[in-house]
Amino acid sequence: MISGGDKAICKHCSKILSAKASHGTNSLNTHVKSCKGLQSQSIRSEGSQGTIRIGQFDKTHETNAKTELGNMIIMHEYPLSMVEHLGFKRYSKALQPSFKVPSRNTIKKEIMKIYEFKKEKTMKTAVEYKIVFPALKTRGYKDVPSEQDWNLVVEIAEKLQLFFKATELLSGTKYPTTNLLFLKICQIKLAISKWFQYDISEVVEMAKKMEEKFEKYWGVIGTIVVATILDPRYTLKLIEFYFKQVYPRRVALKVDRVKKFAHDLVKEYSSCAMSHASDNSSLIESTRPSDNDLGDDDIDAYDAFVSGSSKNTDKSDLERYLDETVLPTVNEFDVLYWWKTSGMKYPTLYKVARDILAILISTVTSESAFSTGGRIVSLHQNRLHLNTLEVLICGQDWLWSELRDTPSTLEDDIDADEESCHDSDVEFTPHQTNDTNTRRGRAARTCFSPLF
Repeated sequence: MISGGDKAICKHCSKILSAKASHGTNSLNTHVKSCKGLQSQSIRSEGSQGTIRIGQFDKTHETNAKTELGNMIIMHEYPLSMVEHLGFKRYSKALQPSFKVPSRNTIKKEIMKIYEFKKEKTMKTAVEYKIVFPALKTRGYKDVPSEQDWNLVVEIAEKLQLFFKATELLSGTKYPTTNLLFLKICQIKLAISKWFQYDISEVVEMAKKMEEKFEKYWGVIGTIVVATILDPRYTLKLIEFYFKQVYPRRVALKVDRVKKFAHDLVKEYSSCAMSHASDNSSLIESTRPSDNDLGDDDIDAYDAFVSGSSKNTDKSDLERYLDETVLPTVNEFDVLYWWKTSGMKYPTLYKVARDILAILISTVTSESAFSTGGRIVSLHQNRLHLNTLEVLICGQDWLWSELRDTPSTLEDDIDADEESCHDSDVEFTPHQTNDTNTRRGRAARTCFSPLF
């Protein structure tokens, strides 16, 4: 009884509802269908006995659900596009309304994380059993990894980490990546140069092949180097820092060339802005009041006063920007927010930053998953990247192996699923190019030009 009337309090959202006998249960049933608290409830199994527990569906549960979705796609060779199918979205919402179905790009990143985790776990397990391999010789095994082989694996794995971290960083879609390219490219170039000094022939040979491919990209990053200047943590200082290592005898020449390139770009933007302003001058004049708060004499005097008291009036936006002290190199830095809040004092350079920083260095394409064996490179899947092939094939093998080695009450279901996975005919849709990504890639390519 609340306020003189019969009321009911929802256990899930604490909303007070009418409970009069004359109203029946219609209002209560209606609330059950729309109750936000009830929708966020998570029914899950815990422990070896399969205990059922009801609780809030929080961020942790959503992360676990996304990981399991990635596992499912890997294990059963489902296409990545299934997460965008209307039927799958409706099915997921029926199971858990609070779960947000990830996009194809997001689930691909999740699959990459699963792969890297399993790969690292597999390598650690192999190293732990390193002492076992020599004992296999007594059983007739001929090709057993030697101590030199193990050292080589560790050496190469450490070097490949540089490429993995660079790829992971530059593949981001929720933050600018153009301003980070020069930094990572220089780190890779210097690393490859150092590998030539190693006394391990395999490392030297790897470095030769990498350098051959790398040089194709080094000399054509053109406009993208301007993005480094547009990052107030780096500006021209970072370019000078790395050019001293890459071009120890031609630092000044190379830096001046980059600076001239940036000046020409800003000048081009400035000319376009002046032309645009001239075209719209009649419109501006027609809407401008005829009277001014200052008299004609005062206006002339005021303009003369401003000209005499201002400093660096002849400097361009780029020169004034480069005169500023560089910001500390913190990781959690939002370059777009900085230009939004602090960049307005450089109006022309602001427009350059708006266009250049919007370019994505890497567009993550969404591809269908595939089957192993004879279906790996089929007529419908002959354009998958080798890295994607490796991730899905190895990831599937590791996940199934892990399930087989783990006691489970669902053993029969696991065996049946695996048999179905390998024996059934799986039909895939042909690879299609995303029009938006194609346009972005074309736009980005137009901003690459020889510079170094």
